[in-house]
Amino acid sequence: MGAKHAVVLREIEQVKEDNQPVHVLYSFPNKLGAQRICYTAWQQVRGLAAAGAQVLVYTGGLLRPVPAGVEVRTTLARGKLRIPYKLIGNQRAMALHDAIVARQIERLAGKIDIVHVWPQGALRTIKAARRFGIPTVLERCNAHTRYAYEVVRDECQRLGVALPPGHESAFNEKVLEREEEEFRQTDRLLCPSDFVVRTFADRGFEAQRLARHLYGFDEAAYHPSGERRIAKPGLTMLFVGVCAVRKGLHFALEAWLRSPASKDGTFLIVGEFLPAYREKLREMLAHPSVRVLGHRKDVPELMRQTDILVQPSIEEDSALVTAEARGSGCALLCSDAAGAVCTRMQNALVHRAGDVATLGRHISMLHEDRGLLERLRGASLEMAPNLTWTAAGVRLNEVYRETIAMYRGRPSVQIRSEVSVDTARSKTRSAPAIAASASVATPRTAATKYVLISPVRDEELFIADTIDSILGQTIPPAQWIIVNDGSRDRTGSILDEYARRYPSLLAVHREDRGRRVAGSGVMEAFYSGYERLQRDDWDFIGKFDGDMVLPPTYFESCFERFAQNSNLGICGGVMYCEDGGQIKIDEQPENHVRGAVKLYRRACWTDIGGLIRSTGWDTVDEIHANMLGWRTRSFPDLKVLHRRPTGAAAGAWRDSLKNGRADYVSGYHPLFLVAKCIRRIFQKPYLVKSVAHACGYLSGCFSPSQRSGNAELVRYIRRRQMRRLFLLESKGNK
Repeated sequence: MGAKHAVVLREIEQVKEDNQPVHVLYSFPNKLGAQRICYTAWQQVRGLAAAGAQVLVYTGGLLRPVPAGVEVRTTLARGKLRIPYKLIGNQRAMALHDAIVARQIERLAGKIDIVHVWPQGALRTIKAARRFGIPTVLERCNAHTRYAYEVVRDECQRLGVALPPGHESAFNEKVLEREEEEFRQTDRLLCPSDFVVRTFADRGFEAQRLARHLYGFDEAAYHPSGERRIAKPGLTMLFVGVCAVRKGLHFALEAWLRSPASKDGTFLIVGEFLPAYREKLREMLAHPSVRVLGHRKDVPELMRQTDILVQPSIEEDSALVTAEARGSGCALLCSDAAGAVCTRMQNALVHRAGDVATLGRHISMLHEDRGLLERLRGASLEMAPNLTWTAAGVRLNEVYRETIAMYRGRPSVQIRSEVSVDTARSKTRSAPAIAASASVATPRTAATKYVLISPVRDEELFIADTIDSILGQTIPPAQWIIVNDGSRDRTGSILDEYARRYPSLLAVHREDRGRRVAGSGVMEAFYSGYERLQRDDWDFIGKFDGDMVLPPTYFESCFERFAQNSNLGICGGVMYCEDGGQIKIDEQPENHVRGAVKLYRRACWTDIGGLIRSTGWDTVDEIHANMLGWRTRSFPDLKVLHRRPTGAAAGAWRDSLKNGRADYVSGYHPLFLVAKCIRRIFQKPYLVKSVAHACGYLSGCFSPSQRSGNAELVRYIRRRQMRRLFLLESKGNK
C-alpha cells in the first residue's frame, strides 16, 4: 500500500505542476522590440504572456512596451543611459549581457522553471543554469551556422559577389566556434521550421534535442482587404526582405524573366540591397516588368494588392514574411529552404533551393491558371489563423512544459494537436498545418527501420519534391536507393546533389537503353538498387516512384497499420492526381496497392520470394501474398499526390498493352480477361483501352513470354477469378 500511495502522490503532484504556469527567464542580448530578430523576440514575449506563462525578461534594451505582468530588466541600459553596442562591438555587448544574466541564475534558482536564451549571448547562462538544475532552450533563429556560412559562401563564389567584412553571412570563425559550443551545451534547440531541424539532424543532433515550434504574424496589421479583388490581366509578384545572396533574389529574377508572366505582369522588390549584389543583378533589375521599391513601411498594403509572394531563399529560419503573406491573402512560391509552413500543391508551390527552372514553371502555372492561384490564396487565408503570434506563444509554452518534463526525467506531457488559448482571449488553435511536422512518432513506430528503392527515369520535374517529402517524414528511411534508369534529362544531376547532402540516400546510375520500359525494365532497375543495399537490419522494404508527394506522417501511419494487424503484409496509400486543375482520386480496389507506393513487411517479402522480374510484378506479389495468408490493403486516408497520372508516361494504348501482357504473365483465366476487356470498352478513351488490353494478353500467348512459373499460384488466381465472375466472391474479399 505504501508504494502505491507514493505513486498516487507523485501523479497528483505532476497534475498540479502541469496546471501551474511556467516561470521562464527569457534572456535576449539585443534590444527587444527593434527590427528583425529583435521584433521576433518581442512578439514571442507577448505571445508567451498571452498563453499564460510567467515571463521574466533580461534584455540589452527595451524599445517597445510589453504586456502587463511581464517583468523586464535591462542589462545594458539604466533609464536613459545606454551602453552603445557600436562603441564596444556587438560581440562584446552580447558577452557582457550573458555574464550579467549568468550571475542572476543563483538568486533565481527555485523561482524559475526554464531558461530561454538566444545565440551569442547564452553560453555562461546555459552553464550557470545547469549548475542549479534548470533546463535551457536555445533559440535557433536560423539554420545551423556552419551550414548557413558554407551555402552562402559557395553561392557568393558562384556569382562572383564578395560580402563586405563583418557582414552577418560572411564566414566568422569566432562566431561559429561560440555558437557551436552553445549548441552542444544547451538542453534543447528551438527550431522554427523543418528546414532548420534538418540542418541540425544532418550534423548528428538527436531528434529529442530539436524542439519544433513556430514564428507568427501580427493579424492586426496583416489581413486581407475587405474589398473584393478585381481580376487583372497581369500577375503581380512580390519579394520582401534584405536583398542579399542568402535570400536567393537572383533566382527569382531569372525565373520571372523566363516566364511569360513578365510580359504583362509586375515583379515588386521591397528591401535594401547589398551594393555588390545589386550591381550583379543590374541588367535583370532594369527590365520594364521589375520595380525596385527599396525600404517600405506599407508592406501590409502591398501584400493585400499582390497575387504572389516569392521566397527563394537558399538558407533561412522560418521566414516571417511568408506567414504575413498568408495573413494578407497571397499565394506562396517558396524554396524548400525558406522555412515556410506549407504543403506542396495544396497551400503553396515549393521548389528546390536554386532550381530556377521549376520556379519559372511555377510562376507560369499561376500566370496561366488563375483557378490554381485562387485556390492557393484561399488555402493561405484558411491556415492563417493558426500562424499568428498568439498561436506561436501557445506552441512555445507547450515546448517549455515538454522540456521541463524531459529534464526532470518523467514522461513528457501529451502535446495536444489542438490547444485552446482562451487565456489569450482568442479562438486561435495550434496550427494543424504543422501538426504533422511537429508530431513525434510513438516509440514503437519510431524504432522501425525501413529501406526504399526507387527506379526513376526522366523525372526532373518531380523528383525533388518526392525526395523532400520522403526525407521530411516523421520517420525517415534508414537507407534509400534511387536508381536513375538512363534518364536523358537532369534527373541524374539532381540525385547526385541530394546524395551529397544526405548520407542515407544513394544514387545509382544505369545506362540509357533508349526508351522507357515498364514492368520488366522497372524490375531490372529495382534489383540493381536492391543489390546495393548496405544494411540488413530493416523491418520493411518499399518500392516507390519518383513523381509523388507524401504527407509528412505517411510512413509513421503505415507502420501503425502494420502494428495493428499482424497479418498485413503489403500496404500503401491511395493515389490522387491533378486533372484539369482539380485534385481527383485515382480509383483502385482497397485490396490493391499501387506499384508506385508498395510497402512490404519483411516476413511477407521473404515468403513471396521478392518480386518477379517481369511485367505483372505488382499483381503477382499481392495474389501470392494472399495465397500464403497475408492481407494486402490500401488506405484511403493515406493520400499520395501523384504528379503524373498512372500510365501517363506511356500513353493510354501502351499502358493498356502493358497491363494486358501483365495479366498473361500473372496467369489470368481467358474468360476473366474477356469480361475485363468488355468492361473497359466504356472507359475513356473508348475502345482503346479494351483493344490494347486484349492485344497485350494475346501477345503473351503468341510470344516466348513466361508466366510466373508457380503453377499453384496460377491455379489459385484462376479459381478466385471464376468465383468472382460467377458472383461467388466479391472483389475485395480475401
